Amino acid sequence: MGLIASVRTADLVRELTAVSKAASKRGTLPILYNVLIEAKPKLGLILSATDLTSRLQAFVPGNVTEKGSTSAPIADLLHLLGQFDKTGTADLVFAMDPAKGDRLLVTDTDGTSGSLRTIDPLEMPVRLDASKWDVVARLDAEVLSDLISRAIPFCADDQARPILTGVYVQTTADKITFGAADNYVVTGLDANVTNGVEANAVIPATALKLLLGTLGKSEATVAIRVKMGEAGDRGVWGTMVNFAFDQYDLTIAAIGGTFPNYEQVIPRYSPFDGETGSYGITVDRKAFLKALKL
Repeated sequence: MGLIASVRTADLVRELTAVSKAASKRGTLPILYNVLIEAKPKLGLILSATDLTSRLQAFVPGNVTEKGSTSAPIADLLHLLGQFDKTGTADLVFAMDPAKGDRLLVTDTDGTSGSLRTIDPLEMPVRLDASKWDVVARLDAEVLSDLISRAIPFCADDQARPILTGVYVQTTADKITFGAADNYVVTGLDANVTNGVEANAVIPATALKLLLGTLGKSEATVAIRVKMGEAGDRGVWGTMVNFAFDQYDLTIAAIGGTFPNYEQVIPRYSPFDGETGSYGITVDRKAFLKALKL
């Protein structure tokens, strides 16, 4: 299975660093410490890594002479590329050697080179085709980043209740909602969308942190796709969620189960609720925070 490609070293390092954050940190399967490298003539290189919960894929533009795929240890490949001239190009060649084991040969424009032992790419967990799933919402990366950063601090750390370690995401025709709760605090956040589709999913907070870091300062529109599961008391629950933007594609396994109905404990009263005798007031956020610190 051949692979011959040439890409800019800086591009390869940047995208390899990005996908490395999705790789397993304490897994027992050697393949989970590797990056899957695929060379396709019209796409360049496709890098992907997974920890079995999240799978991050990045596209690297380049010249592909021979299509193919292989996998190599992420840490070793990053170390080798660190010795290359970042303004030059990196040539990748996959060589099959029954005697010494299959190798990935990487060469810089100035002649610096190295080889890494590879693992059969077929050992990498199968990638699902998210393009066939329903697009349930599209929103700006900046808006999505804000929702994530405001929701994940409220997720629980208690693994005894896994459902609370994630963020409840609900989409409707015109709105996307992020809900999070632990044993003490709940929060609900909304943002407007257009042409949305009704869906629900609970996404692990750790995976959303990966997404937040990958989004960075992107100004792209993010397409959110959901693989629909069974219908529940609050509509159809998703089993997998995909986020696609720029050169990245992130697929996350949703947490199974039903998220608590946190909305029923969030007060939704007007300035004066005659039925409950409750009052609601609006205050300046900065002034309120300053008063709390006194």
